[in-house]
Amino acid sequence: MIPLTAIFTTHHYHLMTMSHHLTDDYWESLGPNSPLLGKIFHNQAQQLIQLQMANNALEDCALEAQSDAMDAASKAVSSVVQVILTNMQLGPLFEECQSCLAREFQQE
Repeated sequence: MIPLTAIFTTHHYHLMTMSHHLTDDYWESLGPNSPLLGKIFHNQAQQLIQLQMANNALEDCALEAQSDAMDAASKAVSSVVQVILTNMQLGPLFEECQSCLAREFQQE
């Protein structure tokens, strides 16, 4: 699996260099609006990078929250099983103690 940072770095580099790959002829073909369009292209590339960074951070948080939730659920199940097993093992002893206490109260 490719780490997200490697994907982001590669994609970030691609976006940063993409405008440099466009030839002067291309920019000239856009006419008098070429500088404005170049600036818009650059701004959109920067916004895309910021959105990707925010998305990566949110994905990391979601994965961490999912992991935390699964850990909590696992601990809850373990606790319930432990209580059940403890009650099963102590059940006869508890019943014996109850009958002893009942006998002592009857004798008094």
